[in-house]
Amino acid sequence: MHAVLDRHGLVNRGRRRRYKAQGTILSKPVLPNELWCADYKGELMLADRRYCYPLTISDFASRYLLSCEALSTTKETYAFTVFERVFKAFGLPKAIRTDNGVPFASPHALFGLSKLAVWWLRLGIHIERIQPPAVDTFVRRLAKAQPSPESIWLIGSRANGGATNESD
Repeated sequence: MHAVLDRHGLVNRGRRRRYKAQGTILSKPVLPNELWCADYKGELMLADRRYCYPLTISDFASRYLLSCEALSTTKETYAFTVFERVFKAFGLPKAIRTDNGVPFASPHALFGLSKLAVWWLRLGIHIERIQPPAVDTFVRRLAKAQPSPESIWLIGSRANGGATNESD
């Protein structure tokens, strides 16, 4: 019956709203194990032309690196294994902060929750999400550490025995 009505244009199709990733309120814990941060650090090509996806898990307060695992893909099954190992070694955190990327979030799932995020919630772990266009603080620190053209010129002039092109 639905197909007949649809053929004659008598069915209203409701547009399904796509989940738009949003950040949450970010806590500022001071004690270890209150908040862990997890992220994939990009895509690295190895010498044998295969790609590597480093998954890092760190404690926010102590900045201790709990795990840095080189994975062959960003699929959830591999992330589950890494998190299981880290949970067994260090216990469960109160919260985990991630970005809105795979496998931490899913744009097609209800409220953007991936299987990994649902597992964390079932374990009693609170989830914090950064704002989608946010720039990592590590990247900000690197940008500040970039040498200016003047400092590069000074380094070059020191390498030449301190000689400069300026006349005294």
